[in-house]
Amino acid sequence: MTTDSRKSRRPAKLDDVARLAQVAKSTVSRVLGGEKTLAIRPETRQRVLDAIAALGYRPDARARGLRTKRSLTIGLVVPEIDNFAFTTIIQGAQRAALARGYTLLIAFTETAHPDRALYRRLVHDNQVDGLLVTTIRNPELNADLEALDIPLVLVNRELGPGKRAVIVDYRAGAQAAVMALIRLGHRRIGYLSGPLQNNYPGERRLAGVTEAHAVAGLRFDPSLMRECDYSRAGAAEAASRLFELPDGPPTALCAANTVIAAGILAAAAARGLSVPRDLSLVALLDAPTAEMLTPTVSAVQFPFFALGQTAADDLIDAIEDARAIQPTKVLPPTGLVVRESMGPCNAGPPRIAVRALPLEPWKNGAGVLQHIAAGRFGPAESTRDPSAREGFDWQLSLATLEKDAPFSHFPDIDRISVLAAPGPVVLTGPEAVLHFDRPGDIHRYAGEGPLACSLPAGETRFFNIALARGRATARVAAHRSAGRMAPEAAPVRLVFAAQGGCALVLQAAGGMPATRLQLAAGDAIRLDGETRAIDLLPDTADTCVVDVRLFDPATASSPACEAAGPAHLGGAPTSSETR
Repeated sequence: MTTDSRKSRRPAKLDDVARLAQVAKSTVSRVLGGEKTLAIRPETRQRVLDAIAALGYRPDARARGLRTKRSLTIGLVVPEIDNFAFTTIIQGAQRAALARGYTLLIAFTETAHPDRALYRRLVHDNQVDGLLVTTIRNPELNADLEALDIPLVLVNRELGPGKRAVIVDYRAGAQAAVMALIRLGHRRIGYLSGPLQNNYPGERRLAGVTEAHAVAGLRFDPSLMRECDYSRAGAAEAASRLFELPDGPPTALCAANTVIAAGILAAAAARGLSVPRDLSLVALLDAPTAEMLTPTVSAVQFPFFALGQTAADDLIDAIEDARAIQPTKVLPPTGLVVRESMGPCNAGPPRIAVRALPLEPWKNGAGVLQHIAAGRFGPAESTRDPSAREGFDWQLSLATLEKDAPFSHFPDIDRISVLAAPGPVVLTGPEAVLHFDRPGDIHRYAGEGPLACSLPAGETRFFNIALARGRATARVAAHRSAGRMAPEAAPVRLVFAAQGGCALVLQAAGGMPATRLQLAAGDAIRLDGETRAIDLLPDTADTCVVDVRLFDPATASSPACEAAGPAHLGGAPTSSETR
């Protein structure tokens, strides 16, 4: 072996890099150290980096460690090693560590079986100079982490102000996905989430889903959300429950990730639902599996490589300069990748064929009743199951009055009645007499009674609203002519074509297109949370349409009860109007 060949095989030294880059050795050293105060031209820095690559130069980690009193090792703690997001974060962190002359040590901790000694071992046994932490769900592990006197950066997690963190904006990603569904005409949008307790990404996604509805002037219906584990089987079971709701399945579903999306597809196929014809689907976290499913699944992409790279760079900055305090960095989503699973909504808002509902005889034998809807506010709001009437906060029904008789006694209930067919009807109480002369006439009265009902012209119909006193308020309007209905969002809103048919035109607003809905006589439609202006176009001269808006008095958005409107017989007044 010649001297020249021996020289050609020896490891490159700092002198070699400096000679090839035509700079001083100190400049090479400072570039390698990532010194922020180094004032050199970008082309000079690039020349140094090119020389390092050309010569295959590797800094002497032992010498550098002795000089800086560091191990030049950083630790990365992950809860999953087979998750696409975490593997991509690892790749980004590795790229940054390599460029800065550090080694990346990866540690795994099971969420269900946390290793209490993990952080301490990494710091004291492995002597890492800093930690990248992607899991903080266990309060005890959080306390252990706080007790360590070591630089750390939270990755896709937050522990409050003053803690270095780099996160992707899950909230913005969820908002983008839901807004895309809303622009396709969907209003009944459900969400299948992973476990939410102590789950930072899950909490942010849910916030994005609800906020997107608010931005569009809609209200997210909590009955359309289910939690499940991150498994195909668990997601399929949860989706099946959504598909069995009394009002029918959602027209669109958001899945927390592509595994949950796979479970939704399986449940939809088992029920005979076609995606996207009958159900649109979008995953709030993209992965390669999205393109392996049938149909391929639309999904939100995030810059996980940049997340790992940025977090590792920030950690090394903190190691090398304790004064380098970095505020929380938020990386926006890369975008929504639209694939085959999203399509326009082929179903309008939930409709009720009231005329086809079962008939139940009145207790007093003077008529029959058809229960339209009943529900509660709060966690159990809007059961929308006509059979679940016990303990209701509100109840809507259509009564056919067949003969004169006293009304039944309903303590602690406020009632509103709207004449829904030609009258007249006369209700006589101890303090007042209420006259209903033509369709659309509205009166309010207390359920305690006593009230005598007389029908001078024979059989007719009442549209009835029953409100548990103190637990629900209402605005009720009857419309007999063309015009604009109140653009007021309500947790529960129902429009009923009491007499004659009509068209409802929901005006374009908030990125939503104009929508025309046709109602036949005797049909009702739910417009919960709708804030767009609604134009009423009657089909006939005698059309009468009832608009009911129900509110929870415990919420700030609930309107105060108003005394304005027709006379009432006792009870708390509830606003009403007639046009």
